[in-house]
Amino acid sequence: MPRMTHIRLALMLASGISLASTGCTSSLLNTAMLKPSNYKPSIMDGHGTEQRVVSLFTEALAEDNEAAFRRIVSTRFEQKALRAKDSYKDLEILSLPKTKLEVVESKELEPNKFEAVAKDEKTGTKYQFLVVRDAEKKRWVVDDVMLRQQKKGTRATKSSVEVMDLLLTIREFLDTWQSADRDVVLQVVSTELREPMEKLPEPWMQQMIARVSAEYENGMARRPEAQMNEADAVVKMPSKNGFLLLKVAREDDKWLVSDIEVRKRKSDDHPGSVLRQARAMNAVTQFLSAYNDNDQTRLEKLSEAKFYKNALSIGDLSLVPMPASDHAPDDFEIQSFAGQLTVMIPDESAVVRIDLTTPEVANAKDDRKRPVTTAIESEFIIADVTVYDRQTQQQRNLKSTFTAPSRALLFLSALQTKDLPMLKETSTSPLSEASWKRIDPALIGYLPLTGIPSGEMTLQSSHVRGEVTEMEFISSDGKICSVLMRDENGSLKVDDVEYPDSSARVASLRTQLMLSVPVIELATAWESGSLDSVKRASSMDFNRLVWSNLSELPEQFDNLPQMLRMPVQKTQTGEQRAMIELAESQRFTVTVTLQKENAVWVIDEIAMKQSDGTQLELRKTLRQEIAKQFLIDPSGGIQQAHFESGMRDDKSGVIHAGGPSSGKPRGNLTMPSSGKPTQETAARPAGIDMTQKVPGSSTIQGSQSDQTGTLRFGPATATNAKRMSQTAAATSLTLQPRSVAEAKEHDGVLYYHGDTNKSAQPTLNKTDTTVRHSAITDPSQHPIDIPLE
Repeated sequence: MPRMTHIRLALMLASGISLASTGCTSSLLNTAMLKPSNYKPSIMDGHGTEQRVVSLFTEALAEDNEAAFRRIVSTRFEQKALRAKDSYKDLEILSLPKTKLEVVESKELEPNKFEAVAKDEKTGTKYQFLVVRDAEKKRWVVDDVMLRQQKKGTRATKSSVEVMDLLLTIREFLDTWQSADRDVVLQVVSTELREPMEKLPEPWMQQMIARVSAEYENGMARRPEAQMNEADAVVKMPSKNGFLLLKVAREDDKWLVSDIEVRKRKSDDHPGSVLRQARAMNAVTQFLSAYNDNDQTRLEKLSEAKFYKNALSIGDLSLVPMPASDHAPDDFEIQSFAGQLTVMIPDESAVVRIDLTTPEVANAKDDRKRPVTTAIESEFIIADVTVYDRQTQQQRNLKSTFTAPSRALLFLSALQTKDLPMLKETSTSPLSEASWKRIDPALIGYLPLTGIPSGEMTLQSSHVRGEVTEMEFISSDGKICSVLMRDENGSLKVDDVEYPDSSARVASLRTQLMLSVPVIELATAWESGSLDSVKRASSMDFNRLVWSNLSELPEQFDNLPQMLRMPVQKTQTGEQRAMIELAESQRFTVTVTLQKENAVWVIDEIAMKQSDGTQLELRKTLRQEIAKQFLIDPSGGIQQAHFESGMRDDKSGVIHAGGPSSGKPRGNLTMPSSGKPTQETAARPAGIDMTQKVPGSSTIQGSQSDQTGTLRFGPATATNAKRMSQTAAATSLTLQPRSVAEAKEHDGVLYYHGDTNKSAQPTLNKTDTTVRHSAITDPSQHPIDIPLE
């Protein structure tokens, strides 16, 4: 027999006993105690009390009966989840069950508190109810419904009461925030947010509140998305231009807002949350207050070490006024770049830009070692301040204003005294690498620095263009120059000096030095007779065509060093080619052409303009002298030439040079071929032989050390060349026939060994009658095949 039937029989029996017992003034059982609401679920069969309470709960929701719903929930449920007049409507957010449920499990958690699991028979969905005996309502009611959610493999259970309490807290907070009442606002935020907001001057706090309130729209708190933990939660709600993120934390069993962040759809770079902005603006307002009070102690604490040392500690702060600390314009901006904040504070005459950083970032010497964290910065310091002048449309930062003029004057003074250590110290790395670090300190006095204003200099104007600070100075004699400075490792250093040249064009000191250093190096090397040093200052083509064919420098250009040390008149620079013009007067100028090789400028040609208007090009002239000397005196170790009528090139009249060396001969007067010249054999081919011989002697084989193709310029050589020229003019050159067996052919080119014995004087054979071809009286008609430049 069911347990309920036994209970009914017991009740009937008790009633009968009561009626049969005469003289009893009261019943043996209190009928009030028999109400189902007073029974413990444990003494009721089939979880009757839990089932009844759950059924009344779902029926009230299904019938949309707010009064019935309030009767079946606990006092705690009403106070937290239904404390607002329209809270009942918000229950839709929770998706509470409205269908018939069957309690399938129940257990006692503590006295007068049970946990019941109810199941939807149609869908199989289970719900977890907390059923309690309410002391105020004196009945069993629903105290909470635990909502189970599963997202991305993670299962979580949320209290419907806590969720409703959170959403109502957010709605109440937004209403309070819009009121802009300082005291009330501070009461509804957590301690973490309250501390920085309390420090803000009232105008800046109102600006913080207004920026968030501007995004508010009606009904936004009714469509939230919440992610909850036991101690905190994040709520996302749609706003006018994007969405609003609120971080909420539990303090003293209450939800309090610990941070707010506005995210706009059209902006990827936002300044961050209210907590971050409040901490940043506290640093800004405290800095402005200390700056206007000229309080160096506070400024040092509030500023980055390099900024304070290089600007604030040495500058006259009265020269650049700053806004008041409580000046909070409506159009101020807080921008974020690469994790760092910039605050823009406009006023009528200027816009002040304040760059902020953190102590951790400022103390990290290596950018790669800077801390990377997503947490909100706990402290900000001032890294730089820039002022934009609305009237002049120019900008200047405090570092440039306070330090740039003195550093620029120090550089100009060191430039005039040729103080190399000071020039290195006050110059940027690119300027030093192109000049001061390359030149020999002993040659610093030779640098042509004429044209640069000198003497007492007066600052005329200063402004900042991006990363470059430009200052204009005027000398006592009225000359003007601009000093360009760039920040390098926290210090302003000179990057260039611009001034008018003799043609009234803008000249660059950096360019002039960069091109002058190799010119001075070559002039000094020439003066000392160091061919190796001349080669280092010359281009590859200059070395290949000229210097590789000489063992010493030619003496006919002894005045070249003095010419290369003349004042610079004009420079022109391209990516790979450059030109520098030197002159002391208009009658005589020297133009040096430079080539960039391996990021270094080297000399490619030197052109000297004579007083009669003619121009002498050094490389071209020396190359022609080398070719001419070879034609006049081929015994100088350069391979000698032969003409063979049976060759494929007989119509061209080109004479091919050959030599005894088995390898490629040094020098550049030999036409390269696919085959290598071989040693002379006993047999020679018939043909034309230009080898000069001493009568009665055979061809003299030169030693390998003489086969260098080297021409020596000097008195002896010049005399020899003159004598050879006169002899050749007086007599006709006799060409000796040779047999074909006397030469070897390589790829159609015949090679012969020349007479390289420099001690033997060549003798022309005038009586040989075995000539088969006409004599070559004009060597220019039969040129040597020399590689082109």
